Amino acid sequence: MKVKFTYFLLQQPWARVLRVLLFSREPRSLRELAELSGVSIAGVQDVMRRFVEGDLVHSSPVGNKIFFSLDLDKEEKQSLMLLFEQHTRDVLKKRASSFSGRSKEAIGWIDETVAFWQGASSR
Repeated sequence: MKVKFTYFLLQQPWARVLRVLLFSREPRSLRELAELSGVSIAGVQDVMRRFVEGDLVHSSPVGNKIFFSLDLDKEEKQSLMLLFEQHTRDVLKKRASSFSGRSKEAIGWIDETVAFWQGASSR
């Protein structure tokens, strides 16, 4: 898949909220999703309404807040994680090559960093 297309696709508000939900270890409130995704609360509210209608998320009220978590099977989550991880790797490599005269060394460092964070997030 072209980097431009995935970059465009994964910068959309719904994808930014989806990414937060995907990598969260616990359900998140609207405010948390807004802060972590960089999308306004109204934008997150709209995205969550669509996700609930599509049965992509589970919502659970706790007090006066509603918490959301992804309602996907293991294979769907793994596929999405791979997509987001590949996108992150591509963006980091592109930035490294444009900002570094030592791009091969920088890209090697980025690959090591991504591998470390992938290992840390799976624990």
